[in-house]
Amino acid sequence: MKKKDFILIIVIIFISCVVYFGYGLYYGDEGNMVEVRLDREIYGVYPLFEDKTIMLESNGAYNEISIVDGTVRVTSADCKDQTCVNQKEISLSGETIICLPNRVTITILSKEQTKLDGVSY
Repeated sequence: MKKKDFILIIVIIFISCVVYFGYGLYYGDEGNMVEVRLDREIYGVYPLFEDKTIMLESNGAYNEISIVDGTVRVTSADCKDQTCVNQKEISLSGETIICLPNRVTITILSKEQTKLDGVSY
């Protein structure tokens, strides 16, 4: 193994660590609230640790959102592609589920993000 190969391996390991720990810092903390938006307007903000089912209906389209055991997922929707239904459940701050056909966005908020100010929205 040459000196340049060794340096390349060290650089790749360093970059991998930066990406891994950077992701953990951004998405790592557990969220405490769920923000649901419909047509870019806030539909509601719900506690993450209270089990609840939310039924969204707009323009003949629907999405059913379930908050269970500190996680959120879309349990059913009438969109054709069903991407939102097939996406894994989310629970960490910054994670999002989006249903483009029905214009629904579900985002996990952390404690710092739930305090809105005049610049936030």
